[in-house]
Amino acid sequence: MANIEIDKERCKGCCLCLSECPRGNIRMSQLLNSGGHTYAEIIDLSECTACALCCQMCPDLAIQIDASDETPPRPLIRIQETGVSKQPSGDRKQETAIGGQQ
Repeated sequence: MANIEIDKERCKGCCLCLSECPRGNIRMSQLLNSGGHTYAEIIDLSECTACALCCQMCPDLAIQIDASDETPPRPLIRIQETGVSKQPSGDRKQETAIGGQQ
């Protein structure tokens, strides 16, 4: 299980972490911090996969994750399909759009 800490005083309530959590395991508190902002909070610590997407998205560096040895390492970036595949053609590589169009 990951140990995740959200510094409620640093959080300005931008909600970027909410949209990045693949488990939907972050919500906004109904309470306010000293700056008058709602802040992010974890719903269920046992559901956190330590993917660190919330940490990477947070512009205020308010989220820290310390994954235990039991948590398998996860990639820190998401790879998105671009619609272009690279296929070797002889000694050169040629970019071909999916569907055969160039």
